[in-house]
Amino acid sequence: MRLFALLAAVTLLASAAAATAPSSEESEGRVIVLGFDGADARTMELLMEQYPDRYPTFRRLKEEGTFAPLEVVVPPESPVSWAALNTGTNPAKTAVPGFVKRDLNDGDGPPTPGIGHFESVEEPLESFENTPLPSWGSSLTWSPKKTAMVSGGSVFLISLVLCFLLFGRRVVPAVIVAVLLGGGVGYAGFSARAMLPDVFPRTANPNQSLNVWDVAAEAGVRCVVVNPAQAFDMPSPEGADVLWGLGIPDAKGNIGDWCKYTTDPNEFDYWPRGRKTTTAGMVFRVDERGDTIETRLKGPDNFWLQPQLEEELGSIKAQLEDPRIGMDEGRLLSDRQRDLKDEINDLEDEGASLPIK
Repeated sequence: MRLFALLAAVTLLASAAAATAPSSEESEGRVIVLGFDGADARTMELLMEQYPDRYPTFRRLKEEGTFAPLEVVVPPESPVSWAALNTGTNPAKTAVPGFVKRDLNDGDGPPTPGIGHFESVEEPLESFENTPLPSWGSSLTWSPKKTAMVSGGSVFLISLVLCFLLFGRRVVPAVIVAVLLGGGVGYAGFSARAMLPDVFPRTANPNQSLNVWDVAAEAGVRCVVVNPAQAFDMPSPEGADVLWGLGIPDAKGNIGDWCKYTTDPNEFDYWPRGRKTTTAGMVFRVDERGDTIETRLKGPDNFWLQPQLEEELGSIKAQLEDPRIGMDEGRLLSDRQRDLKDEINDLEDEGASLPIK
């Protein structure tokens, strides 16, 4: 059963109490919170008795503070416990049910197991900061056609005015040049926006409760939080500087995944295949040539192109199952099916890879 060090519980309660202060200037002293995953009171008690000289700091904290078992949440799993400890609320309010949850699938079929401590969502391009193309406000949805109209129309109007003045107020040549420039820019805007998907995948934290440090910061108590578990993707108010920790997914949307590169001669699988381990991660063989090792580092999967290829592959499969299909057409579709499978396999193997040396 996973419990947490009582030091964390006591200091978090102290932080909550400090949050009621009117301002940080009127508060004196500091509160330091230390959290230890799996360090329950009974285990620490046994360790301090068995090794008296090994844990002087814990012994001092026990003697000068409060030391008692901490009540556990249900289920007693790390993301559930951390979410409850961070917020002071139970799993019914945090909405973090555990490592695994039951997906009801909107009533379409029986329930299936799903990930409980993070969720994959899709959001429109305009909701992200620093988008590759200007979005002109998160409340607007800019399709390729609308992007073409805005960019091309703006250039057309500006060009029309400038050319009208440059050509001695002659309307016809000014309109021709403005149409050419506006049409070219509009087509470029349409093509550039069409290269980007309408929605992007994002890994989100299901936690729906405020963290203790958020409450403290809103009350005027400055908080610095380093490596908090199950706290990623949660914006904090001014006064709370938070560096997310355990539980944050990587760029591929995975948790607990890793890559090991080795020159071990007993490993035979090079990039991008690699060898899967019995738990998680991949092992890749690399060779040292001189003082240099060259390989690649896998990044996020191509979440936009791969679904398109899979959709085309499904369409071809349906066409090949049609008994009325001709021999020549069937051969062409079979060739395209094989090429699509190769492309999908390459995407799954490499993803957005980065060469490293």
